[in-house]
Amino acid sequence: MKITPNQFAWGFMIVLLTLTGWGVYAIIQFIRQPAANIISIENEIKFGEMLEQQSFNEASGYHRVHDEMVDSAMQVIHQRLMSGLGQSEYAYHIQVVDLPDANAFAIPGGKIFVQTGLIQFCHSPEELAAVLAHEMGHVEKRHTINQLVKQFGLSALIAMISDGNVGVVEKISGDLLTNMFSREDESEADDYALNLLANSGIRPATLGEVFQRMKNEEGDMTGAMNLLSTHPELEQRSVKASAFQVNAEFIERAIALDWLRLQDHLTEIATSNQP
Repeated sequence: MKITPNQFAWGFMIVLLTLTGWGVYAIIQFIRQPAANIISIENEIKFGEMLEQQSFNEASGYHRVHDEMVDSAMQVIHQRLMSGLGQSEYAYHIQVVDLPDANAFAIPGGKIFVQTGLIQFCHSPEELAAVLAHEMGHVEKRHTINQLVKQFGLSALIAMISDGNVGVVEKISGDLLTNMFSREDESEADDYALNLLANSGIRPATLGEVFQRMKNEEGDMTGAMNLLSTHPELEQRSVKASAFQVNAEFIERAIALDWLRLQDHLTEIATSNQP
């Protein structure tokens, strides 16, 4: 079959538009997730270890709560979430730090810092698990490392990973890590959390209940609700979580922890540490 000049021209245009569209898509994906294209998971974990050593230590005000009851409670919640996670390239570790704001944040590589204020704010271990599932969503989707690349530049992070340059690390704090995400990042982390909660035998609507209470109590907790400033549109996100549909096989399983006892125990620790 002979191809006419017009047919050739149309075919050429279709191929050109296809390649152009693919190129634009690739550029958008690279801009949105630069780390996924350059920084390996192994190097991301290495970067997280450097961050922990340099920025999230006792000298920086992140006083770890070293306590058997607290550690045991976090392990119970950790194991429940792991039961629904499936395969992951990250080894998650939850660390409790003695800070009053109701906040939690994840550093690159899967380590999650939970501030004591968040444990006191949550009404149940399931509520804390919901917040942690959201932070795990940021890790799995590589939001943290991607946003750090956008904040400081790819070359700076690569230099830090390769030769231990701590210039960037010294500028990174928990407040930065919880304020850096876009609305798209937050929505994606919410979606991940809702599915993880369902797979872990925890009502996904629990995440919405936490968001709603944060919204309702904002006026009464000025200065203590750092998490509020980092999660825009809590009302809409609460509605989405409440509307999430679990499948017919879902069975809710309570996390076996005496939550009030844990909260009282943290109060006792805080009181005993006062000068």
